[in-house]
Amino acid sequence: WQGIFFLNSLTCYVCAASGSNRLSKTTDGGITWTSIAIPSAPYYDVFSPDDTLIISCSNLGRIQRSSDGGSSWEQINTSGSFFYGMEFYNKDTGFVVGSGNTILLTTNAGMNWTDRSPFVSASWRQIILKETNGVKETYVCGGDNFVIKSTDLGLSWDTIRVTLLDQF
Repeated sequence: WQGIFFLNSLTCYVCAASGSNRLSKTTDGGITWTSIAIPSAPYYDVFSPDDTLIISCSNLGRIQRSSDGGSSWEQINTSGSFFYGMEFYNKDTGFVVGSGNTILLTTNAGMNWTDRSPFVSASWRQIILKETNGVKETYVCGGDNFVIKSTDLGLSWDTIRVTLLDQF
């Protein structure tokens, strides 16, 4: 399994990069799992804010979106990037990150995505979102020991250089 999203203490989604079962859901805290049919691709992350909307990203530069709980899927073609992860502030607003300096923003529940790539070129691997006193903070990390931060939904980015010390 590559990605996991908890809707609540009982409902969870997981996605996989390989195998025949690429997306699964539990509604009983993991006791039983149900496979959800999704177009074949290696999936690396999943998001579902309710029982109907599911969004998953793949390494083929695709985002799959379902608005009916996984019965049907719409493929959102965004780029040729390898998507590593995604996070959402709420049902509508979220980011996907990936290779080739790719950071994309949606403000309409994944129907459309806008480029928010920073001036620093990297293969972005992880994203963390935090909201404090109404300020949405976006943190992204990637290659070359970079962490970047935005407080305006990716319109501008501050670079935080991380220096790793050799401990051996």
